[in-house]
Amino acid sequence: MTRPTSDARDRVLSTATRHMKRAGISDFTLDEIAEEAGCAKGLVAYHFGSKDQLIVAAAEGILRGHAAEWQKALRAASFESTVSQTWQTLVAEVREGYWRAWLSLAASRDRVIVQLVNNHTNTFVEALRQASESQMRTMGLEPSVSIKELGQFLSVGLQGLGLQLAAGVKPEVLEGAHSALWVAVLGMTRPATDRSR
Repeated sequence: MTRPTSDARDRVLSTATRHMKRAGISDFTLDEIAEEAGCAKGLVAYHFGSKDQLIVAAAEGILRGHAAEWQKALRAASFESTVSQTWQTLVAEVREGYWRAWLSLAASRDRVIVQLVNNHTNTFVEALRQASESQMRTMGLEPSVSIKELGQFLSVGLQGLGLQLAAGVKPEVLEGAHSALWVAVLGMTRPATDRSR
């Protein structure tokens, strides 16, 4: 039987999400979440069953939000806009605590969390692959490496920059590295060949 959605459930989930973005999952307690959400611990358990299930629900929301923000950034009209919008997205995510939550989730040994992180990483790589391929096509280019490798390269680079920003490196120090990452992508292209002949 599905439990009904309630204001308390939404408050608990929102509180858990904020907590994960602020402090990760290591100090995550149902007592703390219940107190901050303004409800009884039993109500948290009623809606989510356990601490682990609440963490998974919050993680799913955080990862969905990340995917949605990157889809917007990667739909930019030009290569230059993509570079600018992905940088703005990275900086905003650091400010909002996404990368703190991501690091905590990525370090988890919980089987369900590990699967969530792996699925999300694969989705992120695919989104980067598709965006890169689309931008290259509009510029009359094609990759000189496999397009999947290009997506993985971008994913690793962007995740590394996000984690450095979350660790306190000033954005002005890393903005050039972000641009260089995208320039490196251009270095992995060649003029597109006409395959219709």
